[in-house]
Amino acid sequence: MFSKPTILCVALAVAGVALAAPGRALADDTASCSVIEIGATNAKDPSIPPGLKPLEKKLKKPPLSSWNSFKVMSSTTLNLSAMRAAPVKLATGQASLMLREIEKREGKRPRLALAVTMDDASGKRVVDSKVSVDAGDTLMVGSLVNDDGHFLAISCKP
Repeated sequence: MFSKPTILCVALAVAGVALAAPGRALADDTASCSVIEIGATNAKDPSIPPGLKPLEKKLKKPPLSSWNSFKVMSSTTLNLSAMRAAPVKLATGQASLMLREIEKREGKRPRLALAVTMDDASGKRVVDSKVSVDAGDTLMVGSLVNDDGHFLAISCKP
């Protein structure tokens, strides 16, 4: 039989490990995410619409620099709950986002672990990825459609 002090020490140790375990998604973890669907082509006249100006640096770096003309196809804002997939209706196809966890780091921005899927217009899965991104940074995921690009710019904050 265990003594009461031993049981108390084990209970406190288990509680301490549970509280110290970083990164696990808690039921009350939520994030607000903006999703911009972007079409990319090569055109005679390069163009980046005003709505994409904040992403201009990313659009001018490889592999996105393969295209010179971009357009916003759709955009939406989502509120994500931990471990619940949220559907995203796209102009071409569909996608889903899931908040897997939020890692709170002392002295740094929180890091969000996301699951991202994207299906093309015919329903074929073209992106299925698990990524981690600092809160407020923009994640770019996408695929090729013929020689054109079809991307999502995703930015989330807890």
